[in-house]
Amino acid sequence: MLPLPYSQNQAYGLFRAHLNAIQKKLQPVLRTRTRKGVKTQYLVPPKAVSDGAQATGRVLLKWQLEAISEARQVPFLRLQVATDAAPTPPPVATNCEELARYRNVSGRTIRNHLRELETCGVIVRRKFRGTHADFELWLSTKLLWKTDSAALQPMPVEESTLAEQAEVVLPSGTNFPLIEGLEKQYKEEIEIGPVDKLVSDAAGSSLTGNTGPRHTPKPTENGPHAALKAPSAEKESEKPGGAAAPAHVEKPQWLSTCREMAAEFYQKALRVLYARCSYSEQEHRQIKLAIWQGVYHGFGAQLTPRQWHTYHDQALERLDLAAGYFRRHPDKFAPKPYAEFVLGTGYFDYDNQRGFVGTLDWHAKQLARNHQRDVLKALRRARREMRAHRLRQAPERVQQMTPLQLYRYHENKLRQLGAAALREFHAQVAAPRA
Repeated sequence: MLPLPYSQNQAYGLFRAHLNAIQKKLQPVLRTRTRKGVKTQYLVPPKAVSDGAQATGRVLLKWQLEAISEARQVPFLRLQVATDAAPTPPPVATNCEELARYRNVSGRTIRNHLRELETCGVIVRRKFRGTHADFELWLSTKLLWKTDSAALQPMPVEESTLAEQAEVVLPSGTNFPLIEGLEKQYKEEIEIGPVDKLVSDAAGSSLTGNTGPRHTPKPTENGPHAALKAPSAEKESEKPGGAAAPAHVEKPQWLSTCREMAAEFYQKALRVLYARCSYSEQEHRQIKLAIWQGVYHGFGAQLTPRQWHTYHDQALERLDLAAGYFRRHPDKFAPKPYAEFVLGTGYFDYDNQRGFVGTLDWHAKQLARNHQRDVLKALRRARREMRAHRLRQAPERVQQMTPLQLYRYHENKLRQLGAAALREFHAQVAAPRA
């Protein structure tokens, strides 16, 4: 749990006091002034930062306090706080363009303000993210909550994996690790082998489903069931990787991301579909392999990381659809998650068309319904606001627009929903035929 932060006024006061302390250490500047032919010299105390930088710092301080309050209220955000180290505030995610719009100044001015705030120790760390010059800022904890540290020093930011977060949230009975069946440690590097090597010899004789060694399909280069190959330092790019990482993503980092996605799906599947079932360690291993192969196809498909994350989110949504179906039908229950006797009969096996694969159609229909609902909602809102604008009964925000501005606004909103939605909007506002 993060410490209780200062109020906004208290934080502003500390910010001002910190700048005053820096300003007292600066030497006055001697300046010359000529008035009516008489030159006079006077001393001017320099400022720690400019007035514009102070205003930008107050904006960042406000956003930082709001982020801390949100982190204290949202249980998920609490997981990002390390319990064995000094508390670290959540970062402020922004960019120069957003700050410039908020402050009504240019982007160059914002960059100068950030440089001044970093120099005086208000901003202790800046980390760039994404490809559009977005960055995250960390402000000094001295301005956020009570701290014994008198110096403004950069704060260490510890990274935690999804599995480490899950160990905090889940109870002890369902504290599942990552898919250890898909990885083996050899010295300092991870070796990924075919699926038949991931199952121990003692357990291999008891497996008869498509997650067992005898039914492992032959790896193909582009097939959806391509198994993971052992990466080599010399020919890593030549072998068909089961978790094929794009060229701009490092292989170990991408493999870790794949395991986290599969682990999240595995934990949620046990929680929403098999909460009343108990499995042995070997059965848990078979479930993990069934999910890795049947749901994610060994991450062998040539997709971008963004597409994989989208697919992962949709897979979690499909789990909710399956759980809702079994709740509405108490007489039905989810089959075994892995193939026990017959090949391809496990619930998560890709070849089982009556298993989890069937939720693809459910999800597609749900997306279509949600899209149609959004279209109808946007059309209804456009119709009401344009009618109210014409009658001068619209809210002030809408009434301040010109008829053309309001039309373009809703036209762009409907354009984002597709060409069919845009045609419906044009038909709605078109003049009736004579």
